[in-house]
Amino acid sequence: PDGSVVRSAWRDFRDYRDRLTPVASVVAHTETAFTLGLTDQAKPVAGELVSGNYFSVLGVKTAHGRLFTPQDTSDTPGANAVAVISHRLWAAEFASDPGILGRTIRVNRNNLTVIGVAAPEFRGAHTGMHCDIWVPLTMGVQLGSLEATTFQDATLRNIYMFARLAPGTSLAGASAALVPVAKGIAEADPVGHRGFSAIMEPMWRARLHGRAAFLRPMLVLMAVSLLVLLIVCANVANLLLARSVGRMQEFAVRSAMGASPWRLARQCTTETFLLCLGGAVVGLPLAFWITDAAILLFPKLARPNVVLIEMNLHVAAFVLGLCLATAIGSSAAAVVFVLRSGLSGRLREGGRSGSAGARSQRIRSVLVISEVALAQVVLIGAGLFYREFSSLSTMYPGFDRNGVLLVNFPLASAGYSVAELESFCVRLRERVEAAPGITSVSYADYAPLWSSDGAYLQATPEGFLPKNPEDVKVHRTSVAPGYFSLLQVPLLEGRDFTESDDRKSEPVMLVNQAFAVRYYRGESPVGRRVMLRKKWHRIIGLVRDHKYFSYSEPVRPHLYLPFRQSYQLGQHLVFFVRSKGDPAAAIGTLRAAAAAVDANATNFTAGALSEYNELLLMPLRLAASLLAALGVIAFLLAGVGLHGVVSYTVQQRTREIGIRMALGAEPREVLAEVARQGLVLSAAGVVVGIGLALVAMRLIAGLLTGVTPFDPATFAVSSLFLLGVTAVASSVPALRATRIDPVAALHSD
Repeated sequence: PDGSVVRSAWRDFRDYRDRLTPVASVVAHTETAFTLGLTDQAKPVAGELVSGNYFSVLGVKTAHGRLFTPQDTSDTPGANAVAVISHRLWAAEFASDPGILGRTIRVNRNNLTVIGVAAPEFRGAHTGMHCDIWVPLTMGVQLGSLEATTFQDATLRNIYMFARLAPGTSLAGASAALVPVAKGIAEADPVGHRGFSAIMEPMWRARLHGRAAFLRPMLVLMAVSLLVLLIVCANVANLLLARSVGRMQEFAVRSAMGASPWRLARQCTTETFLLCLGGAVVGLPLAFWITDAAILLFPKLARPNVVLIEMNLHVAAFVLGLCLATAIGSSAAAVVFVLRSGLSGRLREGGRSGSAGARSQRIRSVLVISEVALAQVVLIGAGLFYREFSSLSTMYPGFDRNGVLLVNFPLASAGYSVAELESFCVRLRERVEAAPGITSVSYADYAPLWSSDGAYLQATPEGFLPKNPEDVKVHRTSVAPGYFSLLQVPLLEGRDFTESDDRKSEPVMLVNQAFAVRYYRGESPVGRRVMLRKKWHRIIGLVRDHKYFSYSEPVRPHLYLPFRQSYQLGQHLVFFVRSKGDPAAAIGTLRAAAAAVDANATNFTAGALSEYNELLLMPLRLAASLLAALGVIAFLLAGVGLHGVVSYTVQQRTREIGIRMALGAEPREVLAEVARQGLVLSAAGVVVGIGLALVAMRLIAGLLTGVTPFDPATFAVSSLFLLGVTAVASSVPALRATRIDPVAALHSD
């Protein structure tokens, strides 16, 4: 109802699968962490819970055995104890044993039969995640990977859906058929679906799976890369134009032998294409090396799942097409010059003065102005993204993450019961807190700024009359005692949770300031009751607002439940360990304590909470870093282009400058005149660039939250930088002009 995109419920999937006719098939899936092996040798592996049509809809090939079919799975929970494994897992854990088919493997303390091995190139449907095991979704509750009410609760939205269009069906047609189905689902279940609808979009730009977070910054990068390429084309065009003027005699001979102007134009384009092709041959290996090196721009925790680019025919064809387009663009100025200037006229022009004609000079000036203008746009874009990244990365999120180690335990999906997990958490906390250098320990099912979204509930305060489901949609976190003090989130009123807040005691909760503002107009919420999952919960405390899922999010209501009252199988389990020194130094202490409590609990992933928080800024960080590099390139190219034009002008005016100096012109006058030419061109480019940037920045306004897209400081600094490079680029040829010997200049012809 509020326009945000959320996952779906199992019951929704069944309705769309059975009632959505314009698609060939609808698939349900969700990522999860499995543990593979015996209890004393279990290791965590990434996997997916999927519907039976998952592989067929994606068109995945098999390396060995077979994959799931709709007949392999049913809607009966726990009825399909089978699995498909990845080629990587088959080779690493089973030595590519062909006898793997029909073999029983231990997954989350449950026996599953392997029926197939996926093709080597298949990694799974989640971007940036390499899956190794696929299990029928109906096994999720039995494996402890889904909450127990997944198949009954229509408001528990924890699965993704995608579909393959039926032959001859367009996306628009399927989308039109989707809305009535969604409306019918909402009418049949007004409590859980009132106001909900559905959208259909291409998977490559889906707002789930994290694709959308990268899509818009990548489009900006592609656009800026195109601008840099245009600057390169303008530079090369200037050089080719100067070279064409210098080849007047050659063109005259070819024309006299019958070559038409179009024939000469094709010659220019062909020569340029060969230059571009040579550059591509050199640049393509460099591009792939840079692509591999770009992994350093990603946070350490994300590097194992970075998708690498492989050379294929599509890339080769794109590069070849780019060479052709670049050749045409770079040679355009020279071609226009050849077509619009009669050869005899150009010969007369060159013969009279030995300098370029006014038309060629105007074209070169326009090209330089274009270079500077495009460089201005690139620099402004790079500056804005850098300021955005700097603003968000240094923002105080409302909690203290310094010195905090975040530990993600896979026990929640490893076949442990809720009672076993609760006992493990309490015992592990006691051991770690007793270790030297550890100041505090707590645990929860989510960490702040750890995920782009989290679990939510329908929370109805006593006496509150909601107008729509969004009025009572509130995100929640299950936390243990000490969570707020560890993260230094102030408790403003009431009390924190204690170990006595368990399933036998009165249901209680804490809320943040935004919750109190929405439902109680800012009055004290302590002592009031809220309906959650058909149970009244009493508010016992109020905590300060902080960031939960995004650095740029507005304040939103949030509620906290006692871990021992609310935790369910299928939820995450994360520990927070605050230490006096480097958080990574506490990993050894934690591993030893976990082994002492449970020998099977040592396979966890851990890292500083600040590093995990950086993952949410990864798209912006990547865009800011690459835009900064492109900005430097554009900055240098604009300077090189300006230097080339001024140098060429000085060379062509050598005789004129010599005459001026012979007649008494001072070197400073010559210096000022030559430098003024560069400054005029640069200033014109800066003005044009600011105008283009004002238009272009409107297109990326939605990506910027910490800085305005029309930030005056960024515009001013980029302009000063370009004018500065103008002064440097013009100074060298200007100084060279002051050293011209009048006598030598007069004898040059």
